Amino acid sequence: MKRIAIFCLLGPPLGWIVLWLALEPWFITVWLFTLPWAYLFGFAPALVTAQVDDYLAGKLGRLARAGATALAGAAVTGLWAIAVVLGFAYPAKRLSIYFAIGGLVAGAVCSWLSSEKQKEGNART
Repeated sequence: MKRIAIFCLLGPPLGWIVLWLALEPWFITVWLFTLPWAYLFGFAPALVTAQVDDYLAGKLGRLARAGATALAGAAVTGLWAIAVVLGFAYPAKRLSIYFAIGGLVAGAVCSWLSSEKQKEGNART
């Protein structure tokens, strides 16, 4: 449950910050007014990425899981941007790369934050 909360609460704003820094770095004050749009369009990809991270939690180590979740976040967010946000117009497909980069960063950071460190004594039990 903690993992889903981290992804759904922190993922959309992290991806939105990356998107704004990639597109308009000097125009960051608009980000404060567009934060609700980040949650509106970023909640579904964050939820899917959280499920991928939860699936990989017992199978991969911390760093490998963060990398795999980052790639899954990029794929899900890029496809979500093409299908829902941007439509299927050809010039807008280039923007899906920026959305995918936002999903990549958000997936890696949220996966890293949601991982739990194992204690040395309990690691082999």
